[in-house]
Amino acid sequence: MNKKIYSFLLFFVIIFLSSSSIFSQQLINDELEKRISELEKRVAILEKMISSPKINVQKIELTDKWKDRSLWRQLKMNMSMDEVEALLGIPKKIDGGAVTTWYYSSESWHSYVKFYQGQLDGWTEPQ
Repeated sequence: MNKKIYSFLLFFVIIFLSSSSIFSQQLINDELEKRISELEKRVAILEKMISSPKINVQKIELTDKWKDRSLWRQLKMNMSMDEVEALLGIPKKIDGGAVTTWYYSSESWHSYVKFYQGQLDGWTEPQ
């Protein structure tokens, strides 16, 4: 009689564990399907953005006002990039990184400003 009870209990435990495993696997599958669906929607939006780019082309006019040394002498440490651009104009070349350097001349040893974290950190006037 004890063998039958143990057999029955063992059978019941196996069935219970199997069904709970199937149930948890179904939950995982449902969650994965939901995530896949969300990702597919995001990819569709990105693909739409890529396929129809709306490029706002703006002609940039470089001026020679940067050659005026009196403007360079108005520079002050910690000025913002916008303030420097308003004073000297748009640079010819920009090197980015931890320190951003704007070059106003083709010659890299003068006529440049350096920014650290978006604030003016140093400069060299035109020769």
